[in-house]
Amino acid sequence: MRARAFTGTFLGLALLVTATAPLARAAEQPWVPVTDARLLGATADDGSLMYRRAYDSQGYAPFTQIDASNVANLKPVFTFKSGLPQGYEAAPIVNGRYLFFSTPLNHVVALDATNGAQLWTYERQLPPRTLRTVCCDVVSRGLAVYGDRVYMATLDDHVLAFDARTGHIDWDRELAPAGVGYSITSAPLAVNGMLIVGVSGGEYGIRGFIAALDADTGQLRWQRYTVSSARGGGGAWLTGSYDPVTRTLFWGTGNPGPWRGDVRPGPNLYTDSLLALDPQTGALRWYFQFTPHDEWDYDGVNETVLVDIVRGGKPVHALFHADRNGQFVVLDRTNGKFIYATPMVKTTGVIGYDPSGKAQVNPAARMVNGKPADVCPSAIGGKNWWPTAFDPTLGLAYVPVSHMCMTITAAELDERVSAAYLGSDFKLHPEPGSAGFGEVLAIDVATGTKRWSQPSRLPWCDGMLATAGKLVFSGSADGAFTAFDARTGAVRWTFQTESGIIGVPISYRVDGKQYIAVLAGWGGGVSMFGGPAADATANVPRGGQLYVFALAAPPLATVLAAPSPTAAPTTVPAPAVTPTIAPPAAAPTAAHLEFSAAQVSDGARIYGASCAQCHGAHLEGISAPTLRADDVADAATPTVGELYHVVSRLMPKSNPGSLTSQQAAAVMAYLLATNGAAPGASTLTPADAAASNQRYVR
Repeated sequence: MRARAFTGTFLGLALLVTATAPLARAAEQPWVPVTDARLLGATADDGSLMYRRAYDSQGYAPFTQIDASNVANLKPVFTFKSGLPQGYEAAPIVNGRYLFFSTPLNHVVALDATNGAQLWTYERQLPPRTLRTVCCDVVSRGLAVYGDRVYMATLDDHVLAFDARTGHIDWDRELAPAGVGYSITSAPLAVNGMLIVGVSGGEYGIRGFIAALDADTGQLRWQRYTVSSARGGGGAWLTGSYDPVTRTLFWGTGNPGPWRGDVRPGPNLYTDSLLALDPQTGALRWYFQFTPHDEWDYDGVNETVLVDIVRGGKPVHALFHADRNGQFVVLDRTNGKFIYATPMVKTTGVIGYDPSGKAQVNPAARMVNGKPADVCPSAIGGKNWWPTAFDPTLGLAYVPVSHMCMTITAAELDERVSAAYLGSDFKLHPEPGSAGFGEVLAIDVATGTKRWSQPSRLPWCDGMLATAGKLVFSGSADGAFTAFDARTGAVRWTFQTESGIIGVPISYRVDGKQYIAVLAGWGGGVSMFGGPAADATANVPRGGQLYVFALAAPPLATVLAAPSPTAAPTTVPAPAVTPTIAPPAAAPTAAHLEFSAAQVSDGARIYGASCAQCHGAHLEGISAPTLRADDVADAATPTVGELYHVVSRLMPKSNPGSLTSQQAAAVMAYLLATNGAAPGASTLTPADAAASNQRYVR
């Protein structure tokens, strides 16, 4: 374990913490072992004990403290920067006051879940050859926790067991050699004293497998190959689900190798399939193939969500799976019997299923005699790995989908070990008729009916979190972390982070207080291979940061305090989007200043570039106090003139006094408008702003 300095913020106060000194604090934190019984009841646990919270993969937190009536008051409690610029796809894990998350390149961070105090960190020293055969960014999607240990699977094909309280490595097991095709990006799943994990590498000529390790010793309990041929693909690169009633493990498999289909006749079992396995032995009980003889990279690895629905007046123990091929598929989870499928996006490859569940494939979407073919969705998929969520009280699945198609052509097949094993080229283009590259859908799982949707101009590449407060949380490619109304899809709250969001959001409670957490850090497959969608996000800032929210806010009056001369300046770039001015509310009771709409527009641009990284794109406060007038309402608050002097002389913190007087006045106009004052015909002059005795309240 190597110590590393990270930067954290707690209610606007900058902290620099290291891995060594805080270890004494870790020993003082109570640790409750994560037993099999706790994992079986994980949905109701105050923590967030596994990748999708519970074995059913519903991504549903049964907490009601944060709901539509108060989510507007959700504020950052602390943030934590890791300093790595790649994609952050992980779901944090929480047990009591311990919060753990993994970063790109297999680092691990352990924090106090209530204030961000660092407990320990770990940095994996990956062999250079590892990254030769890692597809789609150097990501880690998370960790597992069991007993007194935290577990991580790595890009160089190891599984590590850490002492949860200290970060000491208790054991290290290698599953495959690095740099020859295999890698592991998924979070392990703890089941019955075992750690179950699947490998990645379908683009590099691997033979996919799923393995189970003894949680105490790391010894291999069983290993199941997903294909019969040595280079047949079938990676199992997302975390599975588990039904403790039937004692069945559900795990998806990826694309066949190579992509080009003329060299591998037949359906290519068991690629692009859902495998129902005996968790004790890995024996196959049944399977369902979503895409036979896949030529489009329609991996079937996406999460399998276990639900109970009513069909024809009868209860059904079902599962649903939103597939890369664009189909939303529902099966009987006790036997794999097909129930129904409905398209989520335009589908011209797999156009449906017959009553028995056999996929209906459009011949025109296949390459014939080397001729190109056009197909929807693209290799990005109708839905990629970004996990769905399900609200069991509403019966709704929340699905992040992608609207892209592609033209695919035959290419020379490179047979070398460690080379991309494709034999195809592809070029992406927007789905005809779509409103944008992304969309969030709510689907009634019992019927397949789409209940609401929220289209997105940019790709929507984040997982979903549903809560009993009837909210759905997810983040956008431009960094807007959003709470949707679970019933209607209406946007109830948005917070602008400092990078695009592809991390999986979670919720947890400590001492009765509900928290929401998410990792922001743009990257991943769409940023690299998304064609026009990648182009649309080219200016999204990079950087990794954990955000933790609760119903709390720092005091506004502290904005008058001069910045500490010893405080480290914030160096994270400003958000790539200009903050949106909230709809005007009641005008201030005091006589308000005149300012123009054009000046507000200028102020929004200046604020976004110079202020939002600390005070938040919506004035909510990130590493500096909130600037929302609603958060204070007494005579001790500053006047507009006092606040103007702070802005013009002391801000931005990284370069105080760099704003001109006209720019400072424009920022004040933006702040006033965002807090409810209506623009007029006149421009706010620096002299008027400086002389104003109007209180900064509504």
